[in-house]
Amino acid sequence: MRTTAALALFWLSGAVLADTVKVAVASNFRPTLELLAVEFRRQSGHELRISAAASGVLYQQLRHGADFQVLLSADAERPQALYRDSFGAQPPFTYALGRLALVAARGAELPDSADTMSVVALLAQAPARTVAIANPRVAPYGVAARSLYEKLGLWDSTADSRVEAGNIGQAYLLVQRGHARYGFVAQAQAQSGPLRALTLPAAWHPSIEQQGLLLQSAADHAASREFVAFMQSEPAQAIIERAGYTRAGQQ
Repeated sequence: MRTTAALALFWLSGAVLADTVKVAVASNFRPTLELLAVEFRRQSGHELRISAAASGVLYQQLRHGADFQVLLSADAERPQALYRDSFGAQPPFTYALGRLALVAARGAELPDSADTMSVVALLAQAPARTVAIANPRVAPYGVAARSLYEKLGLWDSTADSRVEAGNIGQAYLLVQRGHARYGFVAQAQAQSGPLRALTLPAAWHPSIEQQGLLLQSAADHAASREFVAFMQSEPAQAIIERAGYTRAGQQ
């Protein structure tokens, strides 16, 4: 009886200590965060409540009082700006480095390698509204895609061929569902999805440094602090690397 009572007290204590962390995450990272949530729950007992959107959309929501505790952005600019304006409880941290990939719908031709001539020819000849990119005004991977076009000298001349999606997840879906022939997405999305993909050289676009921020509203929230520490731990970084990102601190 004493053993049974002790076990009951143990499980009850665990249930009392378990908590929920409200995480706002960039759309590209949501599938990886769902994997991380499983490991975080195994280690801590805490759950994640995940809300995903383009980084720029999350940024505006936070500035207008959205009830999140941790932000995982797809860039460094927005977490840094929020921290400067006293929205953060501690300095931002880098949790992953992203790469850009080009995915193709079924039946669409894709070069065997990412050489400049092949990619330029593909993009220059693409028919109207057949290349999906995330909106550069709100999505960091959209900024990277625009920078790639500009580096290749194609941004202005190919305006008719592009279709803007609200975020990187929507850009992928446009291609997957056949509404676009090609799409610029995160390498991690390309690695985990069914579409054929071409990883693009890192030198073709700015570094995509994805940073997180513990928000001021969670300054004294133990579970949120545990999650921020977890994101920088070896087990979490190993999951992030397997998902198709470069670990924080590596290039």
